[in-house]
Amino acid sequence: MANRSSLRAPVLLSLCLPGLGQLYNRDWMKAALFLAPTVLLIVHLNSVAAALQTLDVEAIMDGRQTLPLGSVAIDMVLLMGLLIWSGVDALYSARRKQRGS
Repeated sequence: MANRSSLRAPVLLSLCLPGLGQLYNRDWMKAALFLAPTVLLIVHLNSVAAALQTLDVEAIMDGRQTLPLGSVAIDMVLLMGLLIWSGVDALYSARRKQRGS
């Protein structure tokens, strides 16, 4: 039977930041494939947040300026998908490694 604590660590790490669980499992390529889009999404969300600080409320009310809510929603859905996918992948990879050793 698999040790639950050794299966829990990569999942929790992946749920904190996609790719960390893969690093824990020593799956370097998978870690890079999860970390790269995660970092890009976080950078994009940060730039959107910075842009939100410069919005003019009167321009929004007049319709001259719009809120980038669609972009934020898409980024958040993609980030949640990466979190879930990374966590599941880390769990299955940890199980495979335990069976192999």
